[in-house]
Amino acid sequence: MEGKQERRRENEDESGKKEEEEKHEELPVMALNHVSRLCRSVKDSMEFYTKVLGFVVIERPHAFESFDGAWLFNYGVGIHLVECNDEDRLPSDKKPLDPIDNHISFQCEDMEAIEERLKVFNIKYIKRTVEDEENKTAIDQLFFDDPDGFMIEMCNCENLKLVPAGSLGNIKLPMDQLAKLSELDMLDLSNNGGSLANSQLDLKLQNPGLEKLLENLTHIQQLYLDNVDLSSNVPNIVTKLTSLKALSLPYCNLYGELPKSIFALPKLEILYLSGNRDLTGVLPQFQLNSSLKELYLFGTSFSGEVPPSIENLAHLEKLDLCGCYFSGSLPSSLANMTTLTVLLLSNNNFRGQVPFSITKLTKLEAVDFSNLQVSPKELFPQLSMLPNLSYLRLAEMNLATEIPSFIANFTKLTYLDLAASQLTGTFPDWFANLTQLKQLYLENNHLEGPIPHWFSQFTNLQSLELSYNNLFGNIDMFFQLPNLQNLALSGVNLTLPADSSTNSSLLKLELLELASCNLTEFPKFLQHQNELQSLSLKGNNIKGSIPQWLVNITKEGILILDLSENKLTGFEQFTVGLPWTQLVEFHFRGNKLRGILPSPPNTMKFYDVSNNLLSGVIPEQICNARSLISLDLSGNNITGKIPDCVGNELGHLPTKYFQNWQAMKVSKEDQSTSYKTLITFYFKLGTDLDISEQNFEYSITITNKGSEILYPKILTVFRVIDLSSNNFSGTIPHMIGGLKGLQALNLSNNKLKGRIPPSLANIMDLESLDLSHNKLSGKVPQALSQLTSLEVFNISHNHHLMGPVPEGNQFDTFDDTSYQGNSELCGNLLSKKCKIVDDVAHSSSPEKDDENKDSDFIDWVVRSLGCISGTIVGFAIGKIYITDKYHEWFMETFGRRRPIRRVRRA
Repeated sequence: MEGKQERRRENEDESGKKEEEEKHEELPVMALNHVSRLCRSVKDSMEFYTKVLGFVVIERPHAFESFDGAWLFNYGVGIHLVECNDEDRLPSDKKPLDPIDNHISFQCEDMEAIEERLKVFNIKYIKRTVEDEENKTAIDQLFFDDPDGFMIEMCNCENLKLVPAGSLGNIKLPMDQLAKLSELDMLDLSNNGGSLANSQLDLKLQNPGLEKLLENLTHIQQLYLDNVDLSSNVPNIVTKLTSLKALSLPYCNLYGELPKSIFALPKLEILYLSGNRDLTGVLPQFQLNSSLKELYLFGTSFSGEVPPSIENLAHLEKLDLCGCYFSGSLPSSLANMTTLTVLLLSNNNFRGQVPFSITKLTKLEAVDFSNLQVSPKELFPQLSMLPNLSYLRLAEMNLATEIPSFIANFTKLTYLDLAASQLTGTFPDWFANLTQLKQLYLENNHLEGPIPHWFSQFTNLQSLELSYNNLFGNIDMFFQLPNLQNLALSGVNLTLPADSSTNSSLLKLELLELASCNLTEFPKFLQHQNELQSLSLKGNNIKGSIPQWLVNITKEGILILDLSENKLTGFEQFTVGLPWTQLVEFHFRGNKLRGILPSPPNTMKFYDVSNNLLSGVIPEQICNARSLISLDLSGNNITGKIPDCVGNELGHLPTKYFQNWQAMKVSKEDQSTSYKTLITFYFKLGTDLDISEQNFEYSITITNKGSEILYPKILTVFRVIDLSSNNFSGTIPHMIGGLKGLQALNLSNNKLKGRIPPSLANIMDLESLDLSHNKLSGKVPQALSQLTSLEVFNISHNHHLMGPVPEGNQFDTFDDTSYQGNSELCGNLLSKKCKIVDDVAHSSSPEKDDENKDSDFIDWVVRSLGCISGTIVGFAIGKIYITDKYHEWFMETFGRRRPIRRVRRA
């Protein structure tokens, strides 16, 4: 009996050990894939998870289309939404928040930023901190519900130590999976994201970064990360990926210098780096054994000369060097590259005439010689010998001729751009045979006469731009073009249909420009254009109110709306805020808009209602417009108190905004790696990608270096704050010294008090500093003498400044005029000499007291609040890079992927 019991105990022990071993056996589970959520409205839930939590909508397989739902992804996990009409299966959306309930939790790096975001979207939440005294850690938590009552937690859970409660085996972290990528031969994460990325790309590569990722892709042959925000340099490790055949990293916020040895990778056939403006590099001396077939450098900062050895690229088929900084003469050896099908060379700094003939390049299908110095008499006969040409761009050239007749032979032509090339005359009859055209750009020429009726036969047209010629015609000829998406006829003398019964329903435009067309009312055919995303009717004579039908058809889709310089008085139906839910740019300057300022949607970036008849106070709702980059309210009658989110006292300087002015915090010496300063908008127009980088003309007059300067277009790095001639009071915030890239600061003609902050000495790029005509007091910081770029300095007429002025460097060039009206100032270059050199060190304490009085300010640019004559510019332009419109079509036709259809040009 005892033997049986002993054997039973032994069996039980063995069984327990086996169970314990099975328990510890590692399962082949990699990571959490997705969380499924029932929802009352897929649309409402999608808006919550994308706008509040930053998820990205991804494609949902067709097999799941039998029920309403959506798939979203970010942070390594998916959210699958499933619409449900059964309330019993959904939590109550009125129940109180209880942390001890079912929820999903996200780890967060910045709890304050999340809390601020919840406030912006008016989402109710509870906040708590859990202390772990034993492990000396603290966890901050935020709990809130999604639209259907499912609870979500945000926490800084990395503070929580992973302490095994026994022998639990191995804990898998996401970084552990990187090693499994070593067997990949192809990785494609291209072109994810929503309809608008608001200056930042939707899909980002973070933790691991690009270098860590590449370390594990040891066998990769094809890497496609188009439009993924890498925010990185190109690490040297990429030059060790000897199996690499295709490297595609366009529009990835790459910066720094490209390793030159990347061109020596033995198997590399495709190198696509376009759209990375801060990526620099030079072309190497090419060797004969290169496998390179496609080289795209469009819109990068590559420079230097194109080496004659480029002809050694015996397999090269596509060469795109447009929009770079190449210089010198083009090598004549290009004439020997007979394998080329694409040759794009425009918008560089090449000098001299093109020294080669393209007559041998009979395989060419795409040519762009825009801006090159080339004789039309020599070029036209050469082009006429290219039978396969389907893409021709000769924009911004002094052709000074009628539309060249050799083009008549190119019946395969699908893209033609002759914009701004001094074309004259009328449309020739043979042009009617170019029925394959998809993109036609003839704007800014001297063409005249009627727009021929045969344009109605160009059924393949997708984009047509005839703006700013001496043309006239009936717009209804375009109504039967089923593929037309972009139509620009600004400055054309148009005849519009008399009523809305004209059949324009076949036409579905996404972009329409009818500026300066002598319109007196909103065109009736717009009633059928419910897919518009960009509409410009500026510079017409449209009177009255904005009709409700126009609001209704554009309410959810319009991104850019320009109604400037008309005679519009408001909306047909009263509205507290602008009615467009996705609007990014709204231009309404120079109208007769009355009443209170309409609040912009939280998607707004540029809001211009200057020179109208607005009155009353700024509404509190404007505090929700946290995305604004530029707000222009100048030339109105706005009065009263600035909302609480702006500051408790009317007229204090924008302290909090200065803290968030990221583009001004990058000095000149750091600009080569200042990828965060690029202001870029990515739009999905239809199935294509449109890149709009501040695509309207923006002009300002700045008082800089003692004189007024008109900047008709700001296209380069330019950072200025002009808050002059307003009624600002309070102190100059010390954190303005953090704007190290600032070039001009004008705070003159205000009521500023307190001391000049020594932190201004940190702005090493500063060229002009004007603090005159205020009520500043105390001593002038001696540290300002470190500003070696300073050319203009003016602190005159403050009356309360005292002590010695700074000396040395630039300050040895400033005379009495910089200091007049301050009787207590002294210095070697002033009429009043200093008797005793005061110790300035003791002044730090009262300055700190003044700094504590800095007022808060909303995180957008207020260019003017209708106060006196000055302008509040504060416009962090950063590196605005205007791309050329040709490139989207080119990539659609010749590129590996991603059709980018139209990039507007300022």
